[in-house]
Amino acid sequence: MERQIPYYEYKEYFGKRNDYALLIPTWNEGERIRIELNRLKAKDIPKVIDIFLLDAGSSDGSLDENFLKEIGIRAILTIKEKGQANAYKSGFSKVSDEK
Repeated sequence: MERQIPYYEYKEYFGKRNDYALLIPTWNEGERIRIELNRLKAKDIPKVIDIFLLDAGSSDGSLDENFLKEIGIRAILTIKEKGQANAYKSGFSKVSDEK
């Protein structure tokens, strides 16, 4: 049986660096997500865990590409089929396809 995977756009800033991945769903989180991502960077988390943002199409500017690169975010998946479950399905599908 073929799996149905919700449609998403994928933008990778860095190649695979770690064996572990952190998937973070977002949608217009504003300053909250920037604070949390800065906390992850301060603890050097991007050096040991690849961070993927699962975004539902934020339009508030909180996920500026230069900011994400500075933090060390590996990639962002922009989900076209709304819903947190669809975001996680897409994210799990993407990271589980890697070797």
